[in-house]
Amino acid sequence: MLKSILTAVLVVGAATAASAATKNYTFADSNGNAYCDGISLEQSGISAVGTHDGCADDQAGGFEGNFSGEKLFAITTTQVEYYPNYVEAYFIDEKAMAWSLYLEDTIDGIPYTYNNSGLLLKGKPAARYPGARSTMSSLRK
Repeated sequence: MLKSILTAVLVVGAATAASAATKNYTFADSNGNAYCDGISLEQSGISAVGTHDGCADDQAGGFEGNFSGEKLFAITTTQVEYYPNYVEAYFIDEKAMAWSLYLEDTIDGIPYTYNNSGLLLKGKPAARYPGARSTMSSLRK
């Protein structure tokens, strides 16, 4: 019996590891002009973990779910170097190749509010460079 349980655990574990997928996206505005940041995720099942890349360098993670009838990833991250008082929530729609950004101000206690949105481009963002615009560059308070 124990051998059967261990075999089942190994098979499920191997299937889960085999189903992991790497996703790399660059965020762009609605005209397709790339921002300097993007996201790299390892997806396994409905969960995803990775980094907020490019001109941002922070951990990111979240899950896939149905939001308002759309299948989206909800990914949370922070840019503590540039925007230390905010928590960012990106909603990523791989089918439409689009994203939306909502921010929470942790100092003022302002709940998540819409900040920015645009298109997803496949691949990692370009390296950090002076004067680059990030998805947070249009920060609205």
